Amino acid sequence: VQTCALPISIEKTEVNRDLIVKYRVMVDWFYDASKYSFKTKIIAIAPVLKLYDYSGNFRGNSPLFWVLYQ
Repeated sequence: VQTCALPISIEKTEVNRDLIVKYRVMVDWFYDASKYSFKTKIIAIAPVLKLYDYSGNFRGNSPLFWVLYQ
């Protein structure tokens, strides 16, 4: 059995919590045939950060990291 070990790197940075504008939720949808309805399950959640360039212009939103649910 061959495994692929990826190197782990941790970069400590300060994040201004005022730049977190919303949360993004990753959801899995499935159909429950016995109840004839759709069900959802949350897979992951991520804080969304406002991004600015060096001139202070707003560039968009980006998820900061994902927290997986199991």
